[in-house]
Amino acid sequence: MRGEMANSPRRTAAVKIGSTSVAVLVADRMAEPLFQHLWVLGLMDVPDPQERLAPILQQLASELGPATLVGVGEVGRRRPELTGWLQTQRWPVWQLSGREEARCAWWGVQAGLRQAATVIDVGGGSTEVSDGTDAVSWPFGAAAPPTTDTWTVPPGLTARAHRLVAVGGTARALATIAGQEARLARAQLAAWTQHPDDLIRLGAGHRVEPARRSLLPGGVRSLLCTLTLLGADGVEVSDAGLLQGLWLAARLGRMAHAR
Repeated sequence: MRGEMANSPRRTAAVKIGSTSVAVLVADRMAEPLFQHLWVLGLMDVPDPQERLAPILQQLASELGPATLVGVGEVGRRRPELTGWLQTQRWPVWQLSGREEARCAWWGVQAGLRQAATVIDVGGGSTEVSDGTDAVSWPFGAAAPPTTDTWTVPPGLTARAHRLVAVGGTARALATIAGQEARLARAQLAAWTQHPDDLIRLGAGHRVEPARRSLLPGGVRSLLCTLTLLGADGVEVSDAGLLQGLWLAARLGRMAHAR
């Protein structure tokens, strides 16, 4: 990676630290990454998330230098000691609120679309939805699936949900298992809720990482609940999302306000 970075004076780098995975994107242009990688760590429930993160961040610091925006979502809101530790490491840290996380995922998707969309991001401990105008964060996710579908939905989200796009590792894994890289149907999700063990086995067959594989049933329930709340029958799946939104934020100067 070091050689690729040497002649890239305009490069922008962003790191996303999520409940399940850590990802980095380095690029001069978002659509043409110089370097992109993802590590599945499962930080939400491990006794010492700092221990798992340290070697990865040390490698990134040596390769990228300090000018790298680090966005921390739900895992930082639930484990504030993690954000505090990151700040002691002198990283420009942006602890995103739920609504900020939702809007950031929307930026990442919308940058590559010509049509306005409503973006759903099912994470480990929360689910965010944004259409760019309004945003909501619900306290359920793949590691903490919902037990009800009576959450409050901002009226504008349902009215404008003409095109739905799901982002995140769980949504992409489910789309791969379904054999339809770009879409998940509500009927398919409902069928998987009846056979969660089969879904986990399918995940193994498609080489989904063990830390994410165990979360697939909860991810299905969270995504199905979200579609029910929005009154939708299916959702597209995008490779872009929160990481790309963080990259855009770094490009536009958000790093100057991180601390």
